[in-house]
Amino acid sequence: MSYGPLADHGIGSLDSADLIFRCAEDTGDIAAWREFVRRFQPKIEQFIRGTLRQEGSHEGQTPDLVQNTILRLVENDCIVLRRFSGSTDDEIHKYLAVISRSVVRDSLRRQRATKRSRVESSLDEAGVEAVDSKAALPEQHPDREILAREVASLGARVIRKESGEFTARDQLIFDLHFKQGLSTSEIAECSALGLSKSGVTDVLARLTNRLRTAAQAR
Repeated sequence: MSYGPLADHGIGSLDSADLIFRCAEDTGDIAAWREFVRRFQPKIEQFIRGTLRQEGSHEGQTPDLVQNTILRLVENDCIVLRRFSGSTDDEIHKYLAVISRSVVRDSLRRQRATKRSRVESSLDEAGVEAVDSKAALPEQHPDREILAREVASLGARVIRKESGEFTARDQLIFDLHFKQGLSTSEIAECSALGLSKSGVTDVLARLTNRLRTAAQAR
């Protein structure tokens, strides 16, 4: 859907929830996305810098991570934005905080894995047998990637079939935990979900049991 230039008048007066809905509906709505960046980029930068400090990492990475966070929101036809169901600024900020922290931690995990891989390569070149640290690495072996995709696909089918009115919520929790590596506490910080830490734990336990049952039935 394209709102067109006539609808751009007064876009700055849209409340935040309506702005997010408009951006999610049309990734090509330049005026809406320009307003989104103007309005929310300072908060996203704040969340990213805070997470980098918590992780003991350099804040010079902030600009790239801000861009990556925006890309995360846009990718797959704005699926992350479409899953937002809150309405207040506080709910929006907490939701963006969860996404921003996920992007930062994904980036740091990749950097650390790359550094460890380089160290191992250097040891191999020097003829030194490395300790079996590969077991602790997120090794991107082709078989493992295929298995991960199969699990994600099976999980999505199970959720669509059995979660009913909570399908979008359960899919988001599944993705944040199993794909992005967020803890139950971090996911519970997203107030738009309306769940406590124990509530998130219950959802994950139910999804895991359903996924296990579906896998065994194949």
